[in-house]
Amino acid sequence: MENIELLPDFNIDEVKTANRVEKFLLKAIPLFEAQSQLEQLQSPSLSGMPGGGNMGNGIEEKILQKMGANDKLFLIHRAIDYCPYNKNYILQELYLEGKPEYILRKELHYSRSRFWKLKQEALIWFAEIFAPYYDLRVKK
Repeated sequence: MENIELLPDFNIDEVKTANRVEKFLLKAIPLFEAQSQLEQLQSPSLSGMPGGGNMGNGIEEKILQKMGANDKLFLIHRAIDYCPYNKNYILQELYLEGKPEYILRKELHYSRSRFWKLKQEALIWFAEIFAPYYDLRVKK
């Protein structure tokens, strides 16, 4: 009988994938959060004079950009939520809450090397779950 593994070998470089995911999360989350903030949308003023201005489209683009950022944030949060508990906790605390790594490591009572290994596993889990939306995996 053949030995069947639960997770197939995805032939990825785990260290490079983890580094790529971390860079993505560190840049994407603050960017999408900033883009999703409510902006002061002003109605265009009408002067009574005919004009070729297309002010409405600018506001519409801002709304669509905001909705896109919210959708992206939602997908990131959901991908983190679907990681196994100990891994999603690490990702939430580091990247969503902004907790410094050394503080989280002390709270969890992990050595530096053990924490690094768990963090790497968490980042790889995120990459696998998020792959249908944006593939962050680095192939070997």
